[in-house]
Amino acid sequence: MSYSRSRLPIIALAATLLALRPIAAGAGATITTLSFGNIIADPSGDQITIDASAGGPALPHKSPDGKSIVSGGHNGLITISISPEDLDGDIQLILTFESDNLGLICGGKTLSVTDFSSLSQTYKAISTPGDVEFAIGGRLHILSGQSSGTCYSEDPIKVTINHQ
Repeated sequence: MSYSRSRLPIIALAATLLALRPIAAGAGATITTLSFGNIIADPSGDQITIDASAGGPALPHKSPDGKSIVSGGHNGLITISISPEDLDGDIQLILTFESDNLGLICGGKTLSVTDFSSLSQTYKAISTPGDVEFAIGGRLHILSGQSSGTCYSEDPIKVTINHQ
């Protein structure tokens, strides 16, 4: 039995993948979007995972029994600048996701990206000012018969970074 694979470029989930509220008025942040790379999808469906829970860089990989071909891609990154004014002794930064699921519109179908909380860094202990990075990962669920196209989301993933 033969079948053809469709090329499914999943470049950057969306320009607004991550929207965050700074921890203090003086805190700045930069965001690098999460990218699952270019995917030639297995016609029967697949899961592509980026596990950034231990930090970056983290690259995409397919499920153990998956037949998709993945090239490129990388974890997302939130970088927060902590100034001396933001730091009152040792603090812990805790990142939480408003939702652990994002719908993507892709070739007329809706795919999902899940597991942000378990596949991302969510805790940092800070004792000196400077840049703090949180690596962001997730799991892309490709549907059976997925057609090619660039995927996007109309809704941002919202995160909150609190300190204690």
